Amino acid sequence: MIKTAIVDDEKMILDELRHLLSGMEDVELVGTYTQAERFLSDLPRIMPQLVLLDIEMPEISGLELARHISEIDKTISVVFVTAYLEYAADAYELDAKHYLLKPVRIEKLREAIDRVVDRRAKDEVFEILRSEKRKKERITIKTRGEAVLLSIGDILYVETNKGGSDIVTKTERIPTTDTIKQWEEKLSDDFFRCHRSFLVSLEHIQGLLHTGINRYELKLSGTKERIPVSREKVSQGRRFFDE
Repeated sequence: MIKTAIVDDEKMILDELRHLLSGMEDVELVGTYTQAERFLSDLPRIMPQLVLLDIEMPEISGLELARHISEIDKTISVVFVTAYLEYAADAYELDAKHYLLKPVRIEKLREAIDRVVDRRAKDEVFEILRSEKRKKERITIKTRGEAVLLSIGDILYVETNKGGSDIVTKTERIPTTDTIKQWEEKLSDDFFRCHRSFLVSLEHIQGLLHTGINRYELKLSGTKERIPVSREKVSQGRRFFDE
């Protein structure tokens, strides 16, 4: 099931796309929008995996909206739906997964969705293999006075302290001289910078807790500690366990 949203300022086109998608059992329609601003406002809540996006829209064009989407979450696939073929080059520069011309034919829409699903499946397999290999790697942690070898898969999170940062595992907290920014660069895509003071292992994220007005915390395996999430990072964090 692929979570899909539609953004098109022409209600007739939007309704037609909704109708075409209604007959596809592997598509979950999570939102339809005639205004780009409303879609951006709802994006952290609906977190689609695919957006069918018109290009010619008032206020914010589809091309500009696609850039915003990429900045928020690069894993969201975009398929442009437009009456203007001349935008094709710009669309593919933005890594659009397909380009559909209006009026949209159901077989072309099906083909576009199949391409997105296939691409996402391949990306997920690659990421699993890469992550498994990465977890077995060992890194050297410089503590005050000695160096410690630690498997990346054992790290739950990294937390800033006054002199650098702490590496936290299920059994210990190791103070290090490296800053959290340095750890973010070393640990790469296997960790999520959810807060200015915290870097968490994606492997150990179990859920997102809403603990108050505009307050969120991550629940991790291997610890009872709850890790705060900055407001601007909430939408990015949802995709790690909502898909």
